[in-house]
Amino acid sequence: MGLLACIGVISPFPFYYWLWKRPQSWANLCGKGRDPCKLMAIVAHSLKLVQLFALFSVSSFSWPPPLYFYPLFFFGQFLNFRYYSISF
Repeated sequence: MGLLACIGVISPFPFYYWLWKRPQSWANLCGKGRDPCKLMAIVAHSLKLVQLFALFSVSSFSWPPPLYFYPLFFFGQFLNFRYYSISF
């Protein structure tokens, strides 16, 4: 199960790499009558669902969260806030 979960979690990345490196081959694969952007969105959302199912298949929930959750969460929010306040 762990190997399938690993494959499921990394499944979107080869697709995005292929789109980034060879966009014309994606457009050719879609054909003349289809919008490549719309089809890319459908495939990307499908791969994201596979990724979520793979992640949830090996995860477990605990409530209340462990104590290390709170400092990590607030530090992540601090970094997020600082990034957006610096970049704009």
